[in-house]
Amino acid sequence: MKIPKVTKEALKPGYSLPLKSRINPGIFKALDGLTYVVAGSIEGTKGGWLPVPPETTLETVGRYVQWVKPDVESAIPDKWDIQGSKGDIYSVRRTQTGQWTCTCAGFGFRRKCRHITETKTENPG
Repeated sequence: MKIPKVTKEALKPGYSLPLKSRINPGIFKALDGLTYVVAGSIEGTKGGWLPVPPETTLETVGRYVQWVKPDVESAIPDKWDIQGSKGDIYSVRRTQTGQWTCTCAGFGFRRKCRHITETKTENPG
């Protein structure tokens, strides 16, 4: 496959086609006639959008960017059920990005609570 010059210039050094994306790629046709593959922020591009030939379709977009479906199991956050001081059960979660949340009212108001503090102590990392 011959890679258009404009596409080659948009690639960061060390990257080759097809690029990988965690978001299903789409096509954007600009008013100035240029066509781009868009999929959030495409790793390996200088600006996140990848210029492609105008005849590119959703059927041929895989030549330039391939969708890597996320591993659903690893996307599930860590979750603990914690008993509150009055016997209520609250769900404490740690997401892949390391963000902590709790279903208690205190967390809803202050964005921190003892349930998260206790869970962090018992489950470091």
